Amino acid sequence: MTDARRAARKADQAGIQTLHFVPERNPFQGAEHPELLDQMRTISSEWLRAHPGGEKGFCMGRFDPHRLDKEWLAIAVRPENRRVEGFMTWVPIWARHGWALDLMRRRLDSQPGTMELLVARSAEAARERGDDMLSLSLSALVQVEESKEQQEPGREFLMEHLARFYDFKGLFRWKKKFAPSFEDRYLVYPHPLALPRVALALARAQSPGGLLSYFRRPHDIYTPPAAPAAAAVTPSAHAT
Repeated sequence: MTDARRAARKADQAGIQTLHFVPERNPFQGAEHPELLDQMRTISSEWLRAHPGGEKGFCMGRFDPHRLDKEWLAIAVRPENRRVEGFMTWVPIWARHGWALDLMRRRLDSQPGTMELLVARSAEAARERGDDMLSLSLSALVQVEESKEQQEPGREFLMEHLARFYDFKGLFRWKKKFAPSFEDRYLVYPHPLALPRVALALARAQSPGGLLSYFRRPHDIYTPPAAPAAAAVTPSAHAT
């Protein structure tokens, strides 16, 4: 936890504060906070331009202003000028009386430690409300404990061929520094020869702009309009 605490402390000492909007308590209303919504739109667009592939199209992790009143929204702001440094959303896990991390977006020049501070403040808020769990969500394809004896050809194949579309290892390293506990998730497939089709299907499902969007220049990336999404099942370790 040392790295996470150090990063969060930097943002805290810089004066970054956190605003929380929770469904059924004080849900976020864009009409009441137009300056915050406009900044979040700008941050999201900026983030998408800097990352290949555009907005995700099948699973969670998409910026949709119409869903913000149904999600727990945590926003990091500078109180002196109301500048939004970053934000994240959490979705309810009803059966476990908890929340799962959905979307994370920050300014490219945001205060270092902004996202770590948001996680820390969210954990404190969840504990104060009496929530049972705060999940950092899926870390697809990663292996929590590295071991040559436990290496799986299927996992390695998917990791290698999907790396262009998603930074599995980088996201896992970021989540792991919060010292979570992990729960295994499984992908069941009939035969190793099915894995290329699995990889292609996963890439296509996550890429509404088409696979070529990962090879285009950032400003050419297509960003689709917000639309209702179905829940996705992905192979992963689950951080709680």
